Amino acid sequence: MKAPERTIFAITLCAIGFYAAAARAELRGEIVAFGETAAEIERPVPWSPGDQSLTPRTSLEGVRFISRASPVEAQLCLKFGVLVRLIGNSSDRYPDHIMVTLTHPRLTRPDLVSSTVDSYATPVSSNLVYSGWSFDQPWELQPGDWTLTFRHEGRVVAAKTFTVSVPSPVTSLCASDRIS
Repeated sequence: MKAPERTIFAITLCAIGFYAAAARAELRGEIVAFGETAAEIERPVPWSPGDQSLTPRTSLEGVRFISRASPVEAQLCLKFGVLVRLIGNSSDRYPDHIMVTLTHPRLTRPDLVSSTVDSYATPVSSNLVYSGWSFDQPWELQPGDWTLTFRHEGRVVAAKTFTVSVPSPVTSLCASDRIS
């Protein structure tokens, strides 16, 4: 190999190594758990710039997955969600927040404001991030596909679609509110 060819070959190998390292460094997500959930503690979350939601958000602690039922049968107070493990960050540090978009059938509040999308930043704990939905109002009980999409720097790292059905008649009380 002549000197110019060796130089071009070396530059090409460096470029390939650079792009391979960049590809390894891209953050991605692995769905670890999904389905119906319960939480030990719920706290209101203040609105943040960029939040787009018809309902107030809550932070859940002590989330546990009750079932992986799909389709989800919507009932008042039922919660469902996704737990994602972030993978592939070249540093030992993960982002503080991940953007979550929930697309759903059109929801219309009593004041006639409606939407098909909720979007918000959700915190990352170590390399885990949870997001979901709680059916708290009768107007939220809408059948169809509900998709949670987790993004970092505009790139999708994980997504999960739930098919939601609505029973007839709808339960008017939360299971925890029923008296036996």
